[in-house]
Amino acid sequence: MKIPVRKSVAEAPPLLTPEECLAKTLNGSKGCDVSTHLLLCAFVLRALRECFKGTPKELVFSEAAEYLAAVHDIGKATPAFQKKIYAAKADLDLGLSAS
Repeated sequence: MKIPVRKSVAEAPPLLTPEECLAKTLNGSKGCDVSTHLLLCAFVLRALRECFKGTPKELVFSEAAEYLAAVHDIGKATPAFQKKIYAAKADLDLGLSAS
């Protein structure tokens, strides 16, 4: 059996700084980077944990939940997602959104 040989190698996307990795866009503007988004999620969960301390809901807002909030969108830092979100942002910049 012959093993297929790749004839061309795709060019690797440029590496982005953490500040350039977008998690959200807002009306075509930068919106929010991945690092900020994850930190905000963790801080909100930490604040909720304090609010519910001493109540039955305290178990829902555990340290494990805070960790999960901090990493829930880590995949948004991948080159594939960044390519997709920057393409969508460019469409919004050009007024080509589907809305």
